Parts: sequence; C-alpha cells; structure tokens
Amino acid sequence: MLSNSATGKGNLLGVVLVLFFLCGVVFPVSADLVGQTVATVTLTKTEGISSVQLDQRIAQVAAARKKAGLSADGVDRTEVLDAMIAEVLIKQAAERSGISIPQEQIQQVVAKQKASIEQQVGRPLTDRQYQEVVRSQTGFSWEQYKGSIREQIMQQRYIATEKRDMFEAIQPPTEKEIQDHYDAHATSITNPEYVRLKQIFIPTISMNDQEKQAARERLESAWTKLRNGSAKFDDLVLQYSEDESSKYRGGDVGYIARADQRVEKTYGADFFRKLFSLQTGDYSGVIESNVGLHILKVTEHREARILSLDDQIAPDNKMTVREYIRAGLFQEKQQAVLKKALDAVVEDLKAEAEIVVY
Repeated sequence: MLSNSATGKGNLLGVVLVLFFLCGVVFPVSADLVGQTVATVTLTKTEGISSVQLDQRIAQVAAARKKAGLSADGVDRTEVLDAMIAEVLIKQAAERSGISIPQEQIQQVVAKQKASIEQQVGRPLTDRQYQEVVRSQTGFSWEQYKGSIREQIMQQRYIATEKRDMFEAIQPPTEKEIQDHYDAHATSITNPEYVRLKQIFIPTISMNDQEKQAARERLESAWTKLRNGSAKFDDLVLQYSEDESSKYRGGDVGYIARADQRVEKTYGADFFRKLFSLQTGDYSGVIESNVGLHILKVTEHREARILSLDDQIAPDNKMTVREYIRAGLFQEKQQAVLKKALDAVVEDLKAEAEIVVY
C-alpha cells in the first residue's frame, strides 16, 4: 500500500474540528435544530448554539475519528463546543469583511464532495441521488447545503487573508526531508500486483438462459478465429465486443490491481483468480463473470513490489513517489500552519466578541 502518512496523532481532534468547517469533510449541523442554549456568540450579531447542535457535532466528530481508524469514545464536549464557537466567530468576521463567494466556486466544492461520496459507494450518482444523500445525512435542503458550503469557503478565505504572511512563509520540503520520509516508510511504499488487459465482452445480466447460450456461442466463434489465426484480437473486439467504453481502444480496459476488492466483488472471485493467473501475452478463452462473458488478453502483468523514489506511484499515474511524498509533506506543513492561523484568528476575534457559555 502506498502511504504518505508520517504525521503523529497528537491533537488529531483539533485537526478534525478544523476540517469540519474549513474543508467540508463532514457535513455541518443544521441551524434549525432546537434545544437548550449552551452558548451565545456576539461579534456582529448574537447567535446561539443549542444542546442538540452540540450533540450532533460530537456524533460527527466521533464518526470522523472512527473512519480514521481511531477510537470514537471520549470526544471532549468542551473542545467541540470551543470549535463551534470559533466557527460562528469566523463566519461573522468574514461577513463583516465583505468576502463574496462566486457560484462557480461553490459548484466546484459540490462536485468535489459528490466525487468523494461516489468513491465511497463505488458508483456514480446522479445529481438527484446526491441531493437525496445530502438531505438524508444532514437534514438540509439543497439550498441550505449550498449555503453551508458558501460559509465554509468564506471562513477559509478569511483565515487565509488575515494570516497571509503565515501561509506565504511555508517552505517546500527539502530533498533531505523527502529522503528521510522515504527511508522511514519504504516498506509501506509499495504497489500491489497489477494486470493490464484487453477484452471482448458481452454483458449477460439481463439475458435468459437461451440468450446466454447464444452469447456464449458467439464468443466461442470469436475464440476459434483467434486460435486458428484467421482474425486478430483487435478486429474481433470491433466485431464482437459490446463494451462501448473499450471497444474502440482495442478492448483495452487499463490496469486492475490485485487489491481492488470492489472490482473483485463486481466480477466475482473465480474471474479474478483466472485473470491474475494469466501472464503477459496470454489469452483466457471464453470465461464467465458475474456480469457477462469475456475473452481476456493480458498485455502486462506486474508483480507486487516496493517502489523507489523515482518510480510512478501506479502504472496508470505518472506522479512519482518523490512527487507524491513532496506533496504530502507540503500538505502536512500547510495543515500545521492552518491550525496555528486558526488559533491566532480565533484569539483575535474572542478579544472583541462577547461569548457566554451556559
């Protein structure tokens, strides 16, 4: 598994809380929730934080910790409330500063969050399906959701503007830092086994037994032509394959990793075992998967291995390990500065605000 994680776990709760309202990693709590007021915050206007809002935020922090592989127990209620107070302060300060956010930027964030959810569920979502996910997870209407994103971007821009000098002072990682990170984590900077394949494919999910038999006979005919040399694979792809996404690329579907459980689940364990038993240049004959019938051609078979600094992080990704580590270390530096800048901004705003905790 390729890893760029070298950060310690100290103050991880604080980082999670920063991410709540700066990055939109976890959906914000609804302002419409009612309950006993636990705090009021006044900078340009008075806003209350209810016990229900606080409880929901604590639940979100716990869920974020669990997703990160940490214990969900023992989330500090006072720390979470402090973070929510900071959120209100920065939102009001950003509004006071007249920061405006164009709709295009909001749409970019929506698209990024939608892509993240699609990755989690393993399939594309229509706009309507994603809006339903937002509604079910947050209780927000679509307009409320976009409004919360607007506020998050405003807050982030306010911090970046107020503490610009801190962010401009961030230095890129040195070659020594990159090498030291690599040396400390080399055994975890690996690639799994990969195959790259071409296929002739006929989907059979919606077919009855008679139709499936006819499809198998079609592919057996193609396989006979391939074996006796009367036709080339790429020509047979055009003639027989019903996979529109690969048909006009000679049947090329790219690389598949041995560790890709989502693909294995989709196509079936038997199909996966057969695929990875093939060597470069091998053909499979006609084989069946959970979704259809295939003739496979493996064009490349890569064994699992430890990567060097100048290797690509994956066969279908041109970024090198060196570049990957550099980006990761720089992001860590940015995150550390973000936390310091957030603390500094909040302290400045607290000095001029009226905050009451009940």
